[in-house]
Amino acid sequence: EWVSYMQFSVPWPFADQDCILAYTTHENSSGETVIDFRCRPDYIATYDGISRMKDISGSFVIREVDEYHSILECYFISEKASVIPRWITEPIITGSILSLMEAIRTELTEV
Repeated sequence: EWVSYMQFSVPWPFADQDCILAYTTHENSSGETVIDFRCRPDYIATYDGISRMKDISGSFVIREVDEYHSILECYFISEKASVIPRWITEPIITGSILSLMEAIRTELTEV
């Protein structure tokens, strides 16, 4: 289990946003490794001028294909609409998810 803090720079006139995610891992009935994540908005105090995201959850599923290959799937949901237009937030959030998936892939290939 671990907790991560992410801060997103958002163009003016909107406030920057941050998010605190708590991660847990387990193996499902199919033998896949699952990394679940949920917002923990009260884990640390908020910062002035930064809006805290509170309703994000999802999971990464790692499915072994063979001895040398795995498939990494990401499921992500935000339960509350943002006040920031989607055309601004989507590239920021997508970029963060892709960076995290790349970091997981790097970690898995080093094992």
